[in-house]
Amino acid sequence: MADMVNHPKHYAGEGAPCECIDVIHYIVKDLPPEVAVGVGNTVKYLWRLGKKAPDAEKGQTLEEKILEDLKKSAWYQKDAIEQMEIVINCKNQKAD
Repeated sequence: MADMVNHPKHYAGEGAPCECIDVIHYIVKDLPPEVAVGVGNTVKYLWRLGKKAPDAEKGQTLEEKILEDLKKSAWYQKDAIEQMEIVINCKNQKAD
C-alpha cells in the first residue's frame, strides 16, 4: 500500500528519478518566501498532471482533473508573478 502522507504515488510516480518535493526544494531555495509558495504549488500541480485520481464522488473524468490541475497551476503561477512584482517594487521604493 502506498504511503499517502510521506510518499503519495501522484508525487513520486513510477519511473520518476526523484519526488516532487525534492524538485520544489531545489527550485525555490533562493526565492523570496512569498514567491516560493506560488512557484512550489505551480510545480506541484504540473508534476501530478494525469497522475492524481479524479474525484469519483463528483463524477470527475481524468480529463477534467487534468484541466483542474492546469487551472490551479496557472492560478499559483499568476500569484507568484504578482508576489515577485511586489518584492521588486518594495526594493525599488527602499532604494529611492
